[in-house]
Amino acid sequence: MDCHMPEGDGYETTKKIRDWEIEESRNAVTIVAVTAGAMEEDKDACLDAGMDDYLSKPIDINQLKNLLAKYVSKPFAGEDQKIPTVA
Repeated sequence: MDCHMPEGDGYETTKKIRDWEIEESRNAVTIVAVTAGAMEEDKDACLDAGMDDYLSKPIDINQLKNLLAKYVSKPFAGEDQKIPTVA
């Protein structure tokens, strides 16, 4: 989730997604913050908004790999919980 989008920030968008998930009794999707803010308070703001994790720019490839490994084994949100394939 880009934290600073032109049409609305990622913090508010994440809160809306989390509210919708609760209202619709949906499983939570994994939301990872991507931001230029590299301070601890930037990370805290992302987590407080409901994001699951955080990456600061510029993105380090090893951090990205570790983050993907952390979440890729989790099932995807949705009613059927099927993992989509890539063609």
